[in-house]
Amino acid sequence: MGPVFVAVGFLALVIAYKVYRRQTGISLADVPGPESPSFIMGMSQELYQGQAVEADLKWQAQYGNIVRFKGLFSENQLMVSDPAALQYIFVKSGYRFPKPHERRAMDKMFSGKSILWVEGEDHKRHRKVLSPGFGAPEAKALLPFFNGCAESMSNKWMDLITNSKQQSAVLNIPVWVSRATLDSIGEAAFDVRFGSIDNEESAFACAYSSLLNDMCGSSSSEQIFFQEVTKYIPIRILEYFGKTSNNPRLQRAREVTSLATSLAKQMVTDKAEMLLQRKGSRDVFSLLDGCTASFKSGKSDKGTVKSNMDTDAKAQLTEEELLAQMRVILIAGHGTTSNTLNFDAMPYAAAFIKVRDVV
Repeated sequence: MGPVFVAVGFLALVIAYKVYRRQTGISLADVPGPESPSFIMGMSQELYQGQAVEADLKWQAQYGNIVRFKGLFSENQLMVSDPAALQYIFVKSGYRFPKPHERRAMDKMFSGKSILWVEGEDHKRHRKVLSPGFGAPEAKALLPFFNGCAESMSNKWMDLITNSKQQSAVLNIPVWVSRATLDSIGEAAFDVRFGSIDNEESAFACAYSSLLNDMCGSSSSEQIFFQEVTKYIPIRILEYFGKTSNNPRLQRAREVTSLATSLAKQMVTDKAEMLLQRKGSRDVFSLLDGCTASFKSGKSDKGTVKSNMDTDAKAQLTEEELLAQMRVILIAGHGTTSNTLNFDAMPYAAAFIKVRDVV
C-alpha cells in the first residue's frame, strides 16, 4: 500500500466525515467570525503561532464573546468567552460537553487515569474523593504554607540585592514565581520540601523547569497540522503513538511524567507510614477521603488503595488513580498556578513603571 493511496484514502475519510457533520450537526454559518486565509489550515496558524491569547482577544473585540473560526480543512469551530455560557458548559450542563478525544489522549499521557481523563460516573467518583481536600476551611488552613514560601522568596530577593555591588538586581519574576509555586504545592499538597527557592532543585523540578515551553512553545506549520489532524485519529492509536513516538516533545513529556510517577510513589509510601503512625499533617493528601493508603513494603494491599476512613470500597481510588491525581497536582497544578500569578502581576509591574516615571 503506497503512501499516495494512504493519503487519498485519509482525505476521502475526512471529506466523508465533514459531509456527515454538515448534514447532522447544528449550523454555525450565522455566527460571526474572521475570514479564513487557508482551506487546509484555517485559522490555526494565526491562533497558535502568534503571542498567547493575541488572536483570541482580537477576535473577541471584533466579533463578541461567541466567535466562529475555521480549523483544519475549514471545519467550523467556536471560541466561547461569554461568562454565562462558560458557567453553563463547565458547571450546569453535567456531562453534555465531553472533552475531545485527542485532548483526553494528551491528558492520559501526562497524568494517567486522573480526574482530567475520566468521564461520567468515574469523574463523579474522583470528584467525591478529591473534594474534601479543597474546601474553604482546608484552603484556609494551608495559608501558612503559601505565606512561608512567599516570605522565603522575598528574603531570597533581598539577599540578592544586598549582596550585589550596585545594591540592585534584575530578577526573572516568572522563574522565581515558578520555583515558589512548586515549593508551596510540595508543602501544601504533600508535606514535601522541594527546595526550589534555595536552588536545591530535585530531579523533578529540574526536568519540569522548561516543560511547558518545550511542549507548548511556538510550533511550525507542520506541527500545527499534526496537532489538529489528531481529532480524526482514534484515541487508542493516539495513546499508542504517545507511548512509542520518537517525537522530541513527546519524549520530553514521557521523561517528566516518569519522574513525577516515581516521586508520587515515594510520597505515597512515606505518607502512608506517617498516617499509620498518626503523624499526618494538614496537607491536602492527608485530607483526601479515600486516598489514604496502607502500603506494605512500598506496595499496596492487592494493588488497591485502602482508605483509613469510612469510605465505601467502590468509591475508593485505585493505586493507579491515586498516583495519577498526584501527577495532576504536580504537573498541571504547578504550571497553571505559576502562569496565573505571573499574568496577574503584569498590570502591577506596568503601573509601577508609570509611577516611577512620574516621580
